[in-house]
Amino acid sequence: MYLNNNFSPIFGSKNLNYYQAILKETYSVVIEVTDRSNKDIAFSKFLIRKVLTPQEWGIGLSAPRYLTQYQNQPKSFTYLDYIFAWEGGLLYEKNENNSANELIT
Repeated sequence: MYLNNNFSPIFGSKNLNYYQAILKETYSVVIEVTDRSNKDIAFSKFLIRKVLTPQEWGIGLSAPRYLTQYQNQPKSFTYLDYIFAWEGGLLYEKNENNSANELIT
């Protein structure tokens, strides 16, 4: 679970933006975010285009691929990062007035 760019202990130093970048880089999802006027997220839509299997990964599962389109993110990712991205890239937690709302972005 995330609050903007804060890190989750489950995923170490990798944040929501990193995992979303992986899913976008592999053309696995299309994510559209609609903001409110105060920059809060009003809602998000995502389209799942494909889920890569280990066979489709095409290289050793621990061999890195590289992010080419996204600045300020770690540059490489493995198949394990890709698998974690399906949870880490689609969960978003927003706290308002000490309440937690889970949203899928």
